[in-house]
Amino acid sequence: MLQSWRDEFCVLLKNSRNEEACSAQFESFIEKKRNKYTYLPSVSYGSAMLLTGDIVSVKDLADQNMYSNKQKHKRKKGQ
Repeated sequence: MLQSWRDEFCVLLKNSRNEEACSAQFESFIEKKRNKYTYLPSVSYGSAMLLTGDIVSVKDLADQNMYSNKQKHKRKKGQ
């Protein structure tokens, strides 16, 4: 789950082993763009694995993880 300002996006990965690499690639891409275009906002994301078939719980967990990521950005910005 990604949130940029008030826009949210959902990315489904077929293979969960790709999640960490996908996240790292996304962060790198965003940082490069933000260095070039300083007006771009920061982006927070959260992820969760669907293990039980309960998509609502997984969405809620990904949402919680996104807000944790957002807090990390705020702490980093405050340093």
